[in-house]
Amino acid sequence: MSELSASASAQPPRRDGGVLLMSIGMQGCVNPLVELASVLRARGHRVRLATDESLLGRIRSLEGEGVELLSSGRRADYAALLERLLHEASQSERLAFSHLLWHERWLRTEARHMHQHLEAALRADPPRLIVGDIATYAAKRLARGFRVPLLLNHAGVPPSLFENLLWPQGLVMRLVSALVRAHQQWKTRSLSPSALRKWEWQARLGLWPHYDFKKTPLLCNTMLGAEREEEIPAGLQLTGAMGGARPGQRLSDAANPGLREWLDDARSTGSKVIYASFGSVMVPSNDLLARVTEGLRRLVDEHEQVRVLWSLGANYHPAALPLLEGVDRRRLRIETWVPQVAVLEHGVVEAMLYHGGANGVHEALSRGIPLVIVPFGFDQVGHGRMVAAEGAGLWMGRHEVSAASLSRALHTILTDPGFARAAQLLRDRDRRLGGAARVAQLIEERL
Repeated sequence: MSELSASASAQPPRRDGGVLLMSIGMQGCVNPLVELASVLRARGHRVRLATDESLLGRIRSLEGEGVELLSSGRRADYAALLERLLHEASQSERLAFSHLLWHERWLRTEARHMHQHLEAALRADPPRLIVGDIATYAAKRLARGFRVPLLLNHAGVPPSLFENLLWPQGLVMRLVSALVRAHQQWKTRSLSPSALRKWEWQARLGLWPHYDFKKTPLLCNTMLGAEREEEIPAGLQLTGAMGGARPGQRLSDAANPGLREWLDDARSTGSKVIYASFGSVMVPSNDLLARVTEGLRRLVDEHEQVRVLWSLGANYHPAALPLLEGVDRRRLRIETWVPQVAVLEHGVVEAMLYHGGANGVHEALSRGIPLVIVPFGFDQVGHGRMVAAEGAGLWMGRHEVSAASLSRALHTILTDPGFARAAQLLRDRDRRLGGAARVAQLIEERL
């Protein structure tokens, strides 16, 4: 044996880089990847999950399953930026482009920091495949640098900022879609209905016509729209919801004293329970908060069998509580935080009032619970429209919400059985699509 071959055989074999999951560092984006990491580890793969340093503490339990957690640095305070933007938007109906450009600037800046941080950390031990979320800039740069396959994964309908901005609702998206259609008709002089539908799908997703789905497949963790398979471009996979399976989440008297008994009592008395939440990031204005509060108050005052559980951050209690004087708090209960999945799985919740974020929408629909959606922007408007199109709920813009309209919408959802039937059909469709197990299978096909 030559010295060269002896030296080569003495070197330790290169470690399998496995799968790298990358999240921009927002809870709604990282939740699906947490479930995917668990499934991939159970199938024997090495898995590394990289996300914002501030989120690592919340997902530390993954290390007990063998998932390696990596810090991608600390992101800028997006909540503070969003609060300012939403405040400005609620004061005047300015063009949506300022909102769009600020969001894009934040995403691009954070993704660039993420790329620089992870490139140095992974240089000696690169992955075999990368799965990225809306941090597409960082994921693409890393995949290109390490020469490994890339999959893009979104928590729901891909967040087309064109379609999903509230100012003006859908106007820019309709313009883009019309331009794409006109260009193709001029180019080909005739366009088949199926080809036209595919172009409209791409415009709806906010993807330009040259996007190469075969080179960079796009996974959408949703059951919405899955029945229109002929309209979906090859390379776009609707996989069913991910992120809603949280077996460690349970109702606890330590965190929510008396909540389990409250839910059990609602079930025993035949009450119809609505669960309300605007998530952990969205910031309702005082005006919107007052209208929602009055709407919920009117609902429980007018309908004796209705109860409401409202997960409302402690910062908003001072504005909401004075409006609830005289309300039977056994029928309108406010908590600063609840284990959302555990509440939905209790079995007594019959409807959900929500802002339309991907995780909560899918957590409700995968359990057959219809929704009333009041979106703030981004992917939330798209979710509201698609849920309504499926017949599994209603949606209204923030500036359309009044005490009367909100109370009426929630009562309609509770009393019209068609909404529950549609939500249950989506639940069944979600189970057929496969969720995280299906995504893991698609990843294995690319490895």
